[in-house]
Amino acid sequence: MHYFWQLPEETRDWASSQSTAWLFYAMHQLCIWCTIYVAQLEFSTQGSFQKHGVNKAPGPKYTTSLRRINWISLGLNGFFWLLHLLHTHVWYDATAPTAHEMSSQGSVILMLIFVLMMEGPKRGLFFGRSGMCWSLSAVDVVKRYHGYAFSWAVIYTFWYHPMEGYLGHVFGFIHVWLVMFQGSLMYTAAHLNRYWRMVCEAWVFIHGMIISMQTLGSNSWPMFTFGFGAIFALTQIPGLPCLQHRHVVLRIMPSVVFVIVYVTVFVATPTWTSPQVLFYIPTAEYLGAIAMNYLFWLAFRCMNGHNPDDMHQGGASAVGVSIKEREGTEGKEGEEGKSKAKVVELGDMSATHAASANTNKKQAAVKYQHQGFQRLGEAQIDAGTRKKWICAR
Repeated sequence: MHYFWQLPEETRDWASSQSTAWLFYAMHQLCIWCTIYVAQLEFSTQGSFQKHGVNKAPGPKYTTSLRRINWISLGLNGFFWLLHLLHTHVWYDATAPTAHEMSSQGSVILMLIFVLMMEGPKRGLFFGRSGMCWSLSAVDVVKRYHGYAFSWAVIYTFWYHPMEGYLGHVFGFIHVWLVMFQGSLMYTAAHLNRYWRMVCEAWVFIHGMIISMQTLGSNSWPMFTFGFGAIFALTQIPGLPCLQHRHVVLRIMPSVVFVIVYVTVFVATPTWTSPQVLFYIPTAEYLGAIAMNYLFWLAFRCMNGHNPDDMHQGGASAVGVSIKEREGTEGKEGEEGKSKAKVVELGDMSATHAASANTNKKQAAVKYQHQGFQRLGEAQIDAGTRKKWICAR
């Protein structure tokens, strides 16, 4: 597969362009991975950031403001964007001459599959309802460490392409920046916003449509336009909070509109490709998410010797959460109010530490209220309560 945006062999400074491109990519990648690692390291098992660290102050896990680690991540991404722009003006070629184009596309596809897998227990794959049995152990691991995979996907893709001004490239770089910005918002309330997350996930629909019309044959663009459009209508729109718990008629309306547009364009376009190309991208993503989920489950089962989703197996380390429903009265300065809150206990704790969990929670719990959730300490759970937490976010 030939990549269009690279210099001819006779005009290319191959050694300089490739050595600098790969060096800058490696620097960018390692720096962002370090910020993720430091942020996760500073997050204590009691549900707050430690007092002594990069952030220089204790606080809840999720805040509405940016911490120092967020500003560092944003600054690093901004610096490497300017460096990439300079590299394009000096050498033009990014890593494309020494990397296969499918490696760039594959990294983004893997990210989209992980997103479907992470969101699966909450919104399902179709019409905002979860219709399959997801391995919660697999989803839990992907949720904890997805930042490393997502940052690799977008940074690798970012340094694969020169910073061209073509419309397809512009929308592609916008998508890259959206995901980088979302990564820099780690441990903030905005990082959890489901509408913002949908924009980051669904932008590939716009980018795929434009770049396919710009670079592919006249009968190839429907595969990307309506392939990503089908996922947008079937999964992403019905999975939004404003529709997810509405009547099924409202949740299928985006799909009805999609079918009408698809049929209209099919009839009006003389050089239409085969109708079945509509199913290629959705099938690949949906089956990829299901397969990835069960591959993780199989790997954990082989390593542990038992079903990883069975939290009652003795002697095994557990990574989990517990959720308790409570109704109580919270006192505030000058007023009292009744509220119903979910007490969410998060973190990593082995079975040997479970006995002292209650003591640790009382001594070092930091209460934080965000959209009805109070995050305290950590404990082992059963599969049922863990599903509640995974579906809550």
